[in-house]
Amino acid sequence: MNNIVYIIDYLRLVIWCLPFALRQPKTIAYLQSLIQPMINLYNEFIDYKVISLYKMNHNSQVCYLRAVLNDSFDFHLRRIIIQNARILEPNWLYHPADNKPKFIYSEADNSPQYLYDPNSFIGDGVDFVVIVPLVLKPSTQLEIIRFETKMKGLLDYYKLYSKNYSIKYE
Repeated sequence: MNNIVYIIDYLRLVIWCLPFALRQPKTIAYLQSLIQPMINLYNEFIDYKVISLYKMNHNSQVCYLRAVLNDSFDFHLRRIIIQNARILEPNWLYHPADNKPKFIYSEADNSPQYLYDPNSFIGDGVDFVVIVPLVLKPSTQLEIIRFETKMKGLLDYYKLYSKNYSIKYE
C-alpha cells in the first residue's frame, strides 16, 4: 500500500484553499484553529494505521513473538528469548521378565527413585517458556504483576489459542 495517500498537511491545505485576497495572518490563524480537531483525528488515524500494520505483520511464529516482546520490553539489547518446553521422561517400573531397564532404588546407587514425582512426567503443561533476563525483572511485587500482565496480554494476543506458556526469569 502506498503511504503517500495518507500524508496530508492540513495547515498548508488551508493556505492553499484560501484566495489570495484573504491570505492575512489573522485569517490563516483563525482557519487553522478551526481545523485543529480534524488534525487531531488525522494524527489518531495515522497512529492507528501504524499499530494495525505492526499487528498484521506479526503472528504466532516464535521469531515474531520474540520480536514483539523485545520491541515492547527490551528494545535495544533484545535479550528476551523463547524456548520450547522441556519434556521429561517418567520413571517406569517393569517386570523383570520384560527385559527392560528397571528404575528401582538400590543401596549401591544411593539415589532413590520415587514412584510418584510430579516433576518427572512428560511435560509440565506448557508448550514454550519465555525467558526474561533478571535485569528486566521489576523490584516490587506490584510492578512484577503489572509487567507480567502486560507481557501475558501481548503473548495471548499473538500466540495460538491452544498453546500454553510460562514466564521465567534467569
